[in-house]
Amino acid sequence: MKHFIVGTFFLLASAASHAQTSSDTLKPKKGDKQVVFAGNSNSGYIAVRSYLSSKWALRYGLDGNYSATRHEYSSANFSGAAITYNNYKISNSNLTLNLFVGVQKNMGNFKHIEPYIGMDLRVGNTFRRSVEDDEYNYSSLAYFQKYKSVTKGAFNPTLGLVPFIGFNYYVAKSIALGLEYRISALTITLPGNTKSTSTMTNPDGTSYTSNAKPDHTLGVSGGFSGTAYLTLTFALPCKR
Repeated sequence: MKHFIVGTFFLLASAASHAQTSSDTLKPKKGDKQVVFAGNSNSGYIAVRSYLSSKWALRYGLDGNYSATRHEYSSANFSGAAITYNNYKISNSNLTLNLFVGVQKNMGNFKHIEPYIGMDLRVGNTFRRSVEDDEYNYSSLAYFQKYKSVTKGAFNPTLGLVPFIGFNYYVAKSIALGLEYRISALTITLPGNTKSTSTMTNPDGTSYTSNAKPDHTLGVSGGFSGTAYLTLTFALPCKR
C-alpha cells in the first residue's frame, strides 16, 4: 500500500503543475456513465459508474477471486529392517463471487487526473473444496493404511464493507487508466454448508467413514490490508 500511495501522490503532484479549469477537463460530468474493468494476478471486478455530479458517483458490479494450492511429499522412515513409506497430498481451491454497490467521492480539479475515495457494500459467496490424501505403506508388515478427507461447500455467504482509494488518468474523453486499492475492512461470515467426509482404509480392506457437520457459527474479521488493482475505464453512451 505504501508504494501505491507514494505513486498516486507523485502523479497528482505532477498533474497539479498543469491543472486546467473544470470546463477544460476530460473527466466525467453529471449524467455520464462508465464501465470499469479491474484486475490483478488472481482477482478482479467489473463495475458500472454512474455520475450524480462531477464530484459524486454511484458504482455497482461483480467482483471475484480464485485461489488454488497443491502440496505433495513423500518420506521413508527406517527402523532396523523395517521401512515405512508415507505419501501425502493436499489440494485446496476457493472461488469467491461478490455483488457490490458503493459511492465514490471524486477530488481535485485536474484535466486528466481523477483522484477518488469511497466505500462499497458487498454480499457474496465462497465455493470451497479441499482434498487430503495420506497413505502409509509398512514394508515389514506388508500392508498399507490410507486416509482421505474431502471438505467442500457451495454455500458460504458473506457480507462486507470495502473502503477504497484510487485515481483515473484520462487519456481521452472516453478512456481512462488507473489504480485502485481496496481494503476488506469488515467481513461477516454467515453460517454455510461446508462439511467434511473422512475415510480410513485398513490393511484388511475394511474402511471407516465419518462426517463432520457444517460450521453454523457467525464469524467477523477485518483489518487494513488490501489489494491493488489496475483499472481500465470506458465511457458508456448516454442521453443528456
